[in-house]
Amino acid sequence: MEYVIKLKMEVIKWKTLVMAVFLIPFWHCEGKMEKDSSSPLSFTRHVYNATIYENSAPRTFVNACVQMGIYIMDPTWVIKYKIVSGDSDGLFKTEEYTVGDFCFLIIKTKTGNMAVLNREVKDHYVLTVQATEKNFHYDAWTKVVIQILDRNDLKPLFSPPSYSISVKEDAAIRSSIASVSATDADAGPNANFYYTFNTRTDLFFIHPSSGVVRLSGKLNHTRAKKHELEILAMDRMMKIAGGSGIGNVARLLVHVEPATRKPPVITSIKVMDSETNRNPLYAVITVNSSSSDAGINLVNIVAGDPSEYFKIIRSYAESNEFMVLSNKEIHWMKGLNGFNLSIQAKDKSQPPLFSSVHIINIQPPKHALSKFEQKIYTVVLSEFTPPGSLVVMVKVTPSFPDLKYTLISDSHVRKFKINPRTGLITTSGLMNFQEQSYFKLKVIIGEELDTAVVHVNIKDDNNNAPKFSKSSYYSSVNENVPVGTTILEVTATDEDTNENGLVTYSIVNQELIPFMID
Repeated sequence: MEYVIKLKMEVIKWKTLVMAVFLIPFWHCEGKMEKDSSSPLSFTRHVYNATIYENSAPRTFVNACVQMGIYIMDPTWVIKYKIVSGDSDGLFKTEEYTVGDFCFLIIKTKTGNMAVLNREVKDHYVLTVQATEKNFHYDAWTKVVIQILDRNDLKPLFSPPSYSISVKEDAAIRSSIASVSATDADAGPNANFYYTFNTRTDLFFIHPSSGVVRLSGKLNHTRAKKHELEILAMDRMMKIAGGSGIGNVARLLVHVEPATRKPPVITSIKVMDSETNRNPLYAVITVNSSSSDAGINLVNIVAGDPSEYFKIIRSYAESNEFMVLSNKEIHWMKGLNGFNLSIQAKDKSQPPLFSSVHIINIQPPKHALSKFEQKIYTVVLSEFTPPGSLVVMVKVTPSFPDLKYTLISDSHVRKFKINPRTGLITTSGLMNFQEQSYFKLKVIIGEELDTAVVHVNIKDDNNNAPKFSKSSYYSSVNENVPVGTTILEVTATDEDTNENGLVTYSIVNQELIPFMID
C-alpha cells in the first residue's frame, strides 16, 4: 500500500513537471501559474483574458490567447465548469472538452437569451468560474475577464438635430457661418465619420472632419431669403451586415439678411502722359467692387466736358477698371489749360447707388502749344514752274521733333506735296494757268492742333500761240475796186491773258500780193 502511494506521488510530480514545461510558452500572456496548495485541482491561471465581439450570435466562443482549463492529474477525475458570478444577464455558458490529460474550459454565448452583448452598454465582464471534480469533490476557482470588442453597429448622431442661423448677404466667400456636431458611440476606427451635404449646393461647403460650414458663393437676399440644407454624418468604416452607414440627418436653415447698401468707391485714378496719338488713353480709373455687391455698371463724366470730347469705357468685360479715351477730335485751342472732368461711378442696384464725384485734370499734349508763325501764306508761281520746285516753307513755334505737318487739299494733292517733318511745300506736277490759276492749300499740325492757309496764285506766261478761228478763208474781189476796200476779215485768239494774249496780224508774202492787213 505504501508503495502504491509513493508510485502515485511520483506520477503526480512527473505530470506536474510536464504541465509546467507545456505552459511556459503561454506565460507571456498572463504571467506565471500558481498552484492551489489546498486542492490538487488547479486552473493553469488564476485570471484569464478573453475577447468576443459585441452582437455575437448564440454559441459564439470567446477567444483567449492561452488555453483555459485544468490539467488532469488523475485519470479518474471528472471535471465540470460553471459560472458562479459576473454574468447577471445570463449571457455566457461553460462547457468542458477533454483532450488527453487536459480539460479545456470553453465559454460561449447562450442560446435563447433575449439579451445581447453591447459594448456601448458594458465593455467587459469578469466571470468567476468554478471547477468541480465529481469523484473526489475537489474544486478550484478562476476568473475570466472577457473584453467586449466593438463592431461598427452604431450610426453617428447629431446633437442638436437642427440648426438655424442668420447670415448677411455680403458675407465674404469662405467665411465660417455655422458648425454642426455629431458623435458615434463606436470605438476606434469604427467611431470615425465625415460630414457631407445630402444634396449638392454651390453656395456652401462643409469641412468633412470639423463640421464647419463655410460660404462658397455670394448670397443674394433678393433671389433667396433662406436656404434649407440637409447635412449627413457618414461612417468611414464599412458597416456590419444590414447597416447603411448613414447617420441621422441634421437640418441647417440659413436665413439671408439684406446687406447694408454701400455705394461704389473710386479707389484710384491714374492720369496718363498722352500725346498726339490717335485714340490716346488719358486716364485709368479703378472702382472698388467689394463695396457694392450689385457690381459696377459704369463710370460717367458728369461735368467738365460740354463738347463731349471724352468717353469712359470698361477695360474688359466685368472689369472694375475703366479707361478715359477721346470720343472725337479734341480742339485743344478751346482748352489750353486742359479739361477738368468730373467723374462718378454708378452700380447695378435698383435704385442705383453713386460714388462721390472725383476730378480728373486732362492736360493738353505739348504739341497743342505749337502755333504756325503765319496763319496765311501767299505765293505766286509761274506756270513754267517745274515739278519739285519750292513753293513755301510753313513753320510752327515751338517746334518738336515728332511734330507732323499734313497738307489738306483733296483735289490738288497731285499738284503739291509737303514734307511732314520740315513743313516744306513743293510742286509735284505741272502748272497750267488756263486750267487753274489759284490754289488754296490747308496745312495742319498733329490732329489739327493748328491750321495755316497757303494761297498759291499761278502767273500767266506767254506759252500759247494764237489760233485762227478757221484754217482757211475764201473771198473774191472785182478788179476795179478802190484801194482800201475791205475784202475779208480774219480772226485769231490767244489763250494767254493780258499782254500775253494780244494778237497782231501780218501777211507773210506781203511783197507778192496787192493786199494789206490791219
